[in-house]
This record gives sequence, structure tokens and C-alpha cells, in this order.
Amino acid sequence: MSQRTLAAVIVCTCIALCLVTPVSAFYFEFHYFETDKLVYEVGETINMVAKLIADFSEDGWCYVSFAVVTDQGPTFSNSYYIPSSNDVRYFNSYYTIMPEDTSPGPIGSQAFVIFNVEIYDSYSQGGGDTIVVNITRGHLSVVPLSLLSIEFNTNTTIEFKVTSTHNQSIPYGNRPVTVTLLNSTFDPIMQSNTITSSSGNVQMNWTSTTGPPEEYTVVVEGNGTEDFLPFSESFPIEVTRAASNLTVLSSPSSVHCQTPDGSQIESVDILIEQTTWGGQPISDSIIQWETSFSSGIMNFLGNGHYSVSISFNVEPGLYNVNLTSVNPFYQNESELVIVDVIPYVVQLSTTNSSWSTIRGSNNTLNISINSTLLQSQVIPIAIIDSIGEIGANMSVITNSLTELVIPIADNTSLGPHTITIEISDSSFLAQESLELEIIVYGTINVTAGFDLVYYGETAEIDFNVTDDNGQKVRTVDVRIFADTAVSPFVTISNANITFSIQVLFPLSIYPGLHSLYLYVSSPWCEETNISQSIVIWMRTSIVIIVGNPDPPGPTSSLGISPTGYDSDLIFSTSSSGSIISPPPILVSGTTFTEPPTTLDTSLESCPRLSSGTSNRSTDSANSLTSESGNGHTVLSRNDLNGKVPELLAINSSTDFDVQPYDMTPHSADSSPDKTTSASMPRSF
Repeated sequence: MSQRTLAAVIVCTCIALCLVTPVSAFYFEFHYFETDKLVYEVGETINMVAKLIADFSEDGWCYVSFAVVTDQGPTFSNSYYIPSSNDVRYFNSYYTIMPEDTSPGPIGSQAFVIFNVEIYDSYSQGGGDTIVVNITRGHLSVVPLSLLSIEFNTNTTIEFKVTSTHNQSIPYGNRPVTVTLLNSTFDPIMQSNTITSSSGNVQMNWTSTTGPPEEYTVVVEGNGTEDFLPFSESFPIEVTRAASNLTVLSSPSSVHCQTPDGSQIESVDILIEQTTWGGQPISDSIIQWETSFSSGIMNFLGNGHYSVSISFNVEPGLYNVNLTSVNPFYQNESELVIVDVIPYVVQLSTTNSSWSTIRGSNNTLNISINSTLLQSQVIPIAIIDSIGEIGANMSVITNSLTELVIPIADNTSLGPHTITIEISDSSFLAQESLELEIIVYGTINVTAGFDLVYYGETAEIDFNVTDDNGQKVRTVDVRIFADTAVSPFVTISNANITFSIQVLFPLSIYPGLHSLYLYVSSPWCEETNISQSIVIWMRTSIVIIVGNPDPPGPTSSLGISPTGYDSDLIFSTSSSGSIISPPPILVSGTTFTEPPTTLDTSLESCPRLSSGTSNRSTDSANSLTSESGNGHTVLSRNDLNGKVPELLAINSSTDFDVQPYDMTPHSADSSPDKTTSASMPRSF
């Protein structure tokens, strides 16, 4: 502070002298000069600042200067002109203490920091100040220039730089230092005394044999100089395990799965190689393998080769085999082997590509499953119906024909069913799916009832058709055969047999006893036939016309000449389709003269009608006709005496059924159906 007081006195003296001189047109005022602190180390920077006012004319000038004087003499000077201004201004300068500018040693040294200002405007004025500071030895820092991580089995150099702590541009150059390497237990394993370069750098060589992977400590230290303090700094160095190559030399991409009985298991054989990045084999590693179902250690074969054989007793699917190398000097390396475990491919076949069956029955299906890779294996299969009505779970032995019994339930739908045969064990895969068609049939029960059947007419047949479950069958196909005929005389398709059907009996089926065979079928039902004996009856209608028409011509159907009436004619007609030919008695050309009660009605004198003829007759008391043998009706001559009608017609309305080959006499008063009506002759 004494220097600052002295400067103030000098400035005041100059101002006093100026007061006695003529006043000039400028203004100058010096406030102070100072440094940021009073004690510095070598390598630190002294920051200086001065505060003043300098206002002068264009003809004047002002000059300021900064200087530092150490124990080695003047070391720094900085001066320059400043422009005029009537404002307070601050002027700065700085100086870095260099080791070549001082030698403070252990006790330190002093330096003078000086500021001067001189102003001129017609005359000169000036001011200044000096500050004394202390300088001590500076601190040093060690800065690593290399990564402090080394991979094992690597030859490299680790480099450090020793510089001033305050200014790294000031090196600790050409100075002795000691570099020591400590292991993880802080035992020295390497030490070297060396000289830093002019830039303060120091190096340590690391070889592949320096040490195994672990954490080390490097210590860089020095004794210091007159300018710098002694120093010692340590740095951790990590030696990491080296990278390596783990290569899969061979492995299968797929194997077959284990068979369900465990008799066939395939193995996955893997061969790998581990080498350094330089290609050198690594022979002291432990190679671990691991899957989702097992794990283990690979076998060392030598020259960096390792192998393993893994039994894959697993189901089909994708499996990962993770390979990991473990070595104290090398990083863990991993490889992934993906193995596709596939099922055994088999071939399904059957001798029954399609067949039909009756529901409620058991059916035999022959199945074979063949594979050249499989020994005798029992393979489960599922038989699946597309609509879920037929199904079974069974087993088939490979490479042989297996006979399976498939039950068909009573309530199975009729018609075709698509059946798929699938292997229900994932260990096996069918090369092609096997689909079959089963046509399920039912059975039907038929009963039929007949009304009276007349020759050449339509008869009604009542049907009752049910299936094997007792359900009513609504629509059927019907074929009817008679006796030994090979062709049906009736064929009806899609008949609705809710009630009955109408059947026309052809003329080729003559009256009499016959055997009818009815074949009835319905969609997806087996055809059923029943046989039944029936009688075909003859329905006969006879009309006799009596009169005196013109002589019979070629169109007359019958002419009779009774005694006394040579020109009288008796005409006989029959109802359509009832009688193929007139009864024989009517075409004899003669008639009897005896009263009806004395007529011969024996079989010999009154031939019977053909079998199945239905005759009609009237009561003899009220008619001109009388009964003949076997129910035949003949005209009595006596009935015509005294009568000269223009036309006499007698209509018989009595139905009488005559059985074929029936030799028993019948009376017109009794018949299966008797409806009698008579048309009396008209009077002229």
C-alpha cells in the first residue's frame, strides 16, 4: 500500500503544479490501479486493471503501460495509446507467470506489478502505481492422452501429459518422472523411470503378457522443480477380456421328434470353433449349451474345436440351442442354433374310398399308415364327420393294415357324409389328408292294405311307411309286380303316401288269385319289398234288349229266334270292359220251352262263365228272365207269349261275384254286393 500512497502524492503534486500554470482545455483524473490478488503460483495469470478519466484535445494524447518485474528481472510489458473521453474508463492487462521467468523455490519470491499513465495536451501530466505480489511454486497435473481400457492380448502404449494445473499449455517438459503399474491387490508389477518430452508427455508400454484381465492402477509421479511442486497421480486401468470369434461349423437344420413311446429319438450334433480376432485357436474355454429342455457343456476336441450331441426327445416345434463361451481372458461370445423339430411324415391310405352303411350298425374300415422312417408305432387317429354325427378315436399300427370298426348311431342323418381321417398326435403328419364318403342308409317298414280289386279297374292301396326310427316317411317310390312278371305294372315316383295311392290294374292281369310284390323305396333308405296275395274280381253288367227290329244285320251282336216269333230278336250287350265275350249260353241259338222251374240247371247243361265274371240277374217273378245254372240268366219263351212290344228291355242291377273255377251253384238272391234295380218294359 505504500506504493499506492506514493502514487497519489505524485498525482496531487502534478495537479498543484498545473494550477499555477495557465489553464488548458483538457481534463485528467487517475482513480486507482489493482491486481486480482497478491499471491500467485507459477503458471497462474495476474489480471491487472486501472481506472481513470482522460479528456484531451485532438492535438493531445494519452499513453498507458503495464509491466511485471520478477526475481529474474523484467518479464512483462504492455503499453498502448488510449483515445480521449470525459467518461470514467477501465483499462486491463494480464500476465501468466512462466517457469522460465521466475524461480520461487520452496520459499517463494516477489514480483512488482507496475502501471503508468501519461497524458499530453499542450503540456504533460502523468500518474502510476506499483503493486508487490508473492509468487510460489505451482501445482502440476497429469492428463491421460490414451483410453484407460485395454483389451487382453493387446500390445499398446499408454501416454500421459504432465502440465501446470493452472495452464495446460505450460508443460512439465524434459523432467524425470516415475511410472508404476499396480495390480488389483496394489502390488507393483511394473515400474519405469523416464523423462518427459518437451511437451511434458510420458509413455508406458503394455504388452499381451503384461497381465490378465482385471483392474490395474498406474501411478505417475515426479519430485518437482524450483517452479513446480512434487506431484503423484494415480489412474485406474481396466484390462478387459478380449473379443473372439465363435463360429458354428456344422449343425442340422431339422430333426424328427421323439415318437410317443420314446423308442425313436434323434440327436442334434453341433460342431463349433473359437478363435481370437487374429485367427488363433482358443483351447481353454468352457462352451455351454442350453435349450428349453436341457443344458450342458460341449466337449473340447482340440485346436479350438468343440462338439456336442443333444438328444431331442421333444415334440415338434422350433427350438433354440444357445451356445456361450466362457473364458477368463476372452469375452463371453454367443451363438444361436435354431433346430426345427418336425413330425414324422406318414402316408394314410384305405381300401374303402367310399362305402354305404345302414345306420345303427357297425362298419369296418381298413386303414394303413406307412412310413419308411418309423418302426412299429401305434398312432392315434380321429374319424371326424363334417357335420359332427359320425366320429371315433382309434389307433392304427404303422406299416400294416388295421381293421377299424366304426359305429353308426341310430340317429345319424341319412345321406352322404364326408369323413376326414386325421392323425391326433402331433408327432406324425399325414402327407395328404384322407377324406372318405360314407352314405348312410336307413331301413323302412311298409304295410299295405287293399280294397276289393276288380278286373281292369283302379284300386286304392293304403300305405303306412316308417323308417327304422319309427318316423313317418312321407315320400316314396313304389314299384308293383304281379306274379312272375319281370316288369312292374305300376311305377310311382315321389309319391306322397300320407294316406293312400290309386293303382290301375291292367287288363293283362286276369281275374283270379294273384301274388303282388310291392317294392317301396325312399331317398337314402334301402328298398323294401312285401308280397301279398289278392283276388281280382270280375264286375259284369248285362243288358238284354227284346223287340222286333229289322232282321239282324251285320252289326247285331246277338240274334235269338224263339218259337212263334221268327223275326223276334234278343240283343245282348255288356258293360265296357267287364266281359270280353258273351256267356256261352247266349250264343247257342236255342232256348228252353220248359218253365223256369223245370229248366235243367246242371253244370253240364249251363256252362259257367269264365273265371271272375260278375253276373247280374233279376227275380223270375217280376221279370221276363229266369236263373240258370251257376247264376246265368236266360230268357223264357213263355214270358214272350201274348206280348208284342216294340221293344222290351230288361236291365239287371244285381252284382254277383263268381270266384274263378267255382263249381258251386249260386242263387241270384245272394252275392258280395247286391244292388238290384229293374227297368220295366214299356207298353205300346
